[in-house]
Amino acid sequence: MDLGVNAVFARRRWSPRKRRRRKSAAVLRAPPYRPPKANAVFNKRNANAVFNKRNANAVISKRRKVIAWLTMLCWFFTGPASVHAAVNSALAGINGIDNGTIINGDGTGTARIVLNSVQLALVKEARDLNGTVLAPAADVSVNQELYFVLYVDNITDFLAYRNTIEDAIDETQFTYIPDSLESTTVPSGSNAAARWAGTWTPLTDALGAPDDEASVLDTGGPAGLDHIAVGDVTGQVNLPLQIPAQTQWAIRFRVRVN
Repeated sequence: MDLGVNAVFARRRWSPRKRRRRKSAAVLRAPPYRPPKANAVFNKRNANAVFNKRNANAVISKRRKVIAWLTMLCWFFTGPASVHAAVNSALAGINGIDNGTIINGDGTGTARIVLNSVQLALVKEARDLNGTVLAPAADVSVNQELYFVLYVDNITDFLAYRNTIEDAIDETQFTYIPDSLESTTVPSGSNAAARWAGTWTPLTDALGAPDDEASVLDTGGPAGLDHIAVGDVTGQVNLPLQIPAQTQWAIRFRVRVN
């Protein structure tokens, strides 16, 4: 009997403690985990670092774009070597089929033509009577005779036709020596010595349409011939000047220093 009462009492005595322990344990487990304030600051710094990194990436990306644009502009303004060409195309076919050929209508010919344009340079030299090229600003004497040489080098593989050359003589400095016009042709790329060693053909001073491609006229002012024209120049028409492919054409005449 007593044992039973003690047992009940013991159960009642210890049970609240167990419940309190359980409750206390539950209370301890209930609050959510809150990171320390320092961690929040750290996270904020991390966020700022990420933000700054993104901004930096954006700036780098922007700079790369600017550099890319500058590169394109430089390429646009500086970029490749100037090429003068024109492409002409004619399209034709048989039975409504566009095969790009027109010769005989059998599809064997090409209808694409590329026209390349090359500027031929005109060079003028001053030489003594022995053919020595004078340097710029070289000293000459009054009454000394000199040669002026003008030449054009056709470096292409095609005939250069309808060329014109004009040269005005300064009559205050030089006097043209009549009937001294001569011309020659040498291979393209010939130097000064090879050019001078060419076979020179005499030309007349008279308007050249009846006989040759050059003439010398007096345009007024001091008496004397002062304007040399080669080819069919307007107002001073001569025979057309044609320069064969890979050929250098030159003309020379004598003057006297005033």
